[in-house]
Amino acid sequence: MIRLTRVDRYSLHLHFDYDEARSLLEAFRQALESEKLPVGIEVELSVFTRKRSSSIEKALFYISESDQPSHMERYTNEIYLFLEREELEDATDRFRACIKDRYFFPAELCEVYTGKMKARDYVYCELIG
Repeated sequence: MIRLTRVDRYSLHLHFDYDEARSLLEAFRQALESEKLPVGIEVELSVFTRKRSSSIEKALFYISESDQPSHMERYTNEIYLFLEREELEDATDRFRACIKDRYFFPAELCEVYTGKMKARDYVYCELIG
């Protein structure tokens, strides 16, 4: 299952395998068409609380276009990643390349604001397996 974890104070990692990369690509494509495609994800609670925690919860991950600065929000059993159109287009291209080349490069996907304090984090991607 796709996993979102906090690595350090400003870094989030999105881990996925090849099939999950295809699911994420489709979710980004749908977001470009103003549609929402839920993707199953495991998320470490420290992503939003910024406190050390190994607690993991399962959620549905949605990607959506926004005219606001990129941000990520957590609701009950749902995580929303809001990106500007240009970032969505770039992410779609990069996931296409990831599927073709079998690696995600460069690793940084985007910069987002998270949590109640809206602190800035960088999201890095890693194709595993």
